Amino acid sequence: MGAFKKQWEAFLKKLEKVGKRIGDAQKEYEALTKTRVRQLERPLNKIEELRTQRKISPAPENDEGLLSPKEGLQ
Repeated sequence: MGAFKKQWEAFLKKLEKVGKRIGDAQKEYEALTKTRVRQLERPLNKIEELRTQRKISPAPENDEGLLSPKEGLQ
């Protein structure tokens, strides 16, 4: 029984460590999906506002005429 208890306690410690890592990953994910998204949307909103003010048509949605990453490296 002593060997089992030792293994059980080791398992619980590892489980706690994994739980903490999952919690840390969740916090990082939330920071990315909230703060970073808002920070990146601000300049996009400003660009859209300027585009609308200056009556510039939006870029094509199918990205025609844009270089693909491979084409840009040639």
